Amino acid sequence: MQRSRIIVLVVIFLMVSIVIGMRLYKLQIVEWREYAQRAANTHRSIMYSPGPRGKILDRNGTVLAQSVPMMRATFLLSELEQCRWVARRLRSLLGKDSEMYPWDEHVLWLSLEAIRETFRRQLKSGDVPASIVWLKNIDPMTSSRIAKALRSRPENFPGVDLGINDDGVGVLSLDPSLLFAGEVGVRRLSKWHPEYTADQLWEKVQTQYDKVRDDSDEDLTDKEDLAKARQRRDRIFRVKRHLLISDLNPDLVIEICMNPDRWPGIHLEEVDMREYPRNPMWGQLLGRTTLSNLKNQSDFKKNEEVLIDQMSLKDIRTVSAIQKDARHSADQVGQEGLESYLEDQLRGRPGAKIRIVDYRRKQVGLAGTMLEAIPGKDVSLTVDVEFSEYCVDLLRDEFQYNPPLDDGPASGAMVFLDVQSGEVIGLSPIPLQGVEVFADSSLYEERKNEQSAGWFLDRCLGWPIDPGSTFKPIVALIALSEGVLSPGETIDCQGYFDLKDRRANRCENHSRGPIGLEEALAKSCNVFFYKLGQRLGLEKLIAGAEDFGFWQATIESDWRNVDDGQSDGLPSEKYGQKPNSNPVGAAIGRGFIVTPIQMAKAAMILARRGDFSPVKMFQVSDSATKTTKGRGRPVLDNLKPDHFESVIQGMQEAVEYGSAKNSRLKDFNAAVKTGTVRVMKTVQGRTSSTEYKHAWMIGFAPADQPKVAFAIVLQNQEKSGGKIAPLVEDALDWLQVHRGMKFR
Repeated sequence: MQRSRIIVLVVIFLMVSIVIGMRLYKLQIVEWREYAQRAANTHRSIMYSPGPRGKILDRNGTVLAQSVPMMRATFLLSELEQCRWVARRLRSLLGKDSEMYPWDEHVLWLSLEAIRETFRRQLKSGDVPASIVWLKNIDPMTSSRIAKALRSRPENFPGVDLGINDDGVGVLSLDPSLLFAGEVGVRRLSKWHPEYTADQLWEKVQTQYDKVRDDSDEDLTDKEDLAKARQRRDRIFRVKRHLLISDLNPDLVIEICMNPDRWPGIHLEEVDMREYPRNPMWGQLLGRTTLSNLKNQSDFKKNEEVLIDQMSLKDIRTVSAIQKDARHSADQVGQEGLESYLEDQLRGRPGAKIRIVDYRRKQVGLAGTMLEAIPGKDVSLTVDVEFSEYCVDLLRDEFQYNPPLDDGPASGAMVFLDVQSGEVIGLSPIPLQGVEVFADSSLYEERKNEQSAGWFLDRCLGWPIDPGSTFKPIVALIALSEGVLSPGETIDCQGYFDLKDRRANRCENHSRGPIGLEEALAKSCNVFFYKLGQRLGLEKLIAGAEDFGFWQATIESDWRNVDDGQSDGLPSEKYGQKPNSNPVGAAIGRGFIVTPIQMAKAAMILARRGDFSPVKMFQVSDSATKTTKGRGRPVLDNLKPDHFESVIQGMQEAVEYGSAKNSRLKDFNAAVKTGTVRVMKTVQGRTSSTEYKHAWMIGFAPADQPKVAFAIVLQNQEKSGGKIAPLVEDALDWLQVHRGMKFR
């Protein structure tokens, strides 16, 4: 019994040994070439992923700019285009007999390129490409050498087949479908993306392929330059992934994932594209992003930042060490507006993972060690996009019933500031321009050539114009601070400033006789302010206006770059131009230009009775809300409470019986100043007035405990400043109903 058990165990052991031996024989003797090929083509690599860009949000968390994931197709030249390298490898196998094989690498390559042209014509005509005899009468020794190379590394010779007759003489034939499989795959992409032709897609490959040809450095003589050129070619050929299509058809993504062998050299990458859900709202302010261009990459180099996906790294720890200073070629980079200004805050840091793929480029096992990408920071603005859009609609409606007098686009701006915090809560410019203009080359060129229309400028921050009579409250306060005007003083106005020239510098806004500051503001007396300008002089007028924030950066943030004490403002903000002569005209807002945001800031300082506060557009910290009264602003420091009350009284009386008396602004207890600017034109060196006007209004509400300050302007139309009060009324109504502000 025991003996029979032993016999059974021996038999089982022998059978198992035979099975294992047969399997080892098959692996080591029969199938070794296949598995050697697979092992040779199974490799470990690091895959990089771009870091998601941060969002831009409004004060209520509404998304203004965000990154959305998408798939793109890239190609690796070393896997895609083998023609040149097949010629090089075969030339090295043919030996040195120049009489038997009188071809160098270049001649062989040209021969393959000629076959390619025939193959392309066959593809376009629908013919099935057949195998082509390429080289005949290869001697037995060379044939044996080539056969050995084809057996050991067939992946280096795609589509190449060697036939040997009984005498050992070889014939090399080519299967174009295999040799040019990369090009076939690239051209096939056009079936899923008809916006590209097959030739357009292949041209992208050909452009990169031309960069790695050896004859590109024929003119280089310096060894160091030659080495750099070869290193650059090697990176382009073996490392860098070149973009084919940015936003892939989802069906194509599935096809490439399921059948990677049909798409040699083509790789899928998940990247982020920038989306602007409220487009075109704030298009000029937000700006745009693109993939990094040559200028960006030059800046990266200066900042010691690297494009990580163009480096041959094998250790995840090395990637981790440089992650903070790394970029990815698929990163969206801010090119204009806030996207550029906030680049350091918004941009993410790339991540990486170790991947092992087989000879078919299919992943083997699970993803290895991962280094998570670091998302960029979200940035919240202080602005209310819903309120701003409502004000944009008000401006559009106004111009619909009262179109601009010239051929340009309707142009205007409404700016609202929170008096207590200094935050910008409403920013409404027209015309608006979305990012789509950069995708339409004809529209871009058309608008770029219309310089006078200023399509690319933000009317709130970057389009300075004459402020007209809205500048008068500031002039009054400067005069009071400098002591050239006393509280309660009157100035005689007979309708003109100069007795010798009664046609110039006239005033027709009120009856003749002595007039005080309050009435001069309410009825916008020009002569009163002509004389204040004469008393002040240009230097004091400019210095005083600068205390109120004119001709300098308005928006302050914790991210501002400071160099030698000079602040770097928003890229979309313009500072205007100071008056360079004629203080008399400057006193009523002539001869210089300012922006609506600067006028709104001046109105806010008035509302705060000189208690200076920076204007905030970013919800970063409380540091920007601190008052800064007494920091080198002598005009504001010299003003007394009764000075402000006199000016504010005049602005309130403008609503009661002055230039805004026909409005409902008294219901909001508002204090305002209107302005009407006659637009001038110059023809053949002669300047004359036109029928165009810029209608202004600045102010705040309520006058006693102010909540909001504002500046509004309509350009190139017929109305005067007092006639645009309905826009302010509707805006204040909206804030009461939707944001709970109480004005009445």
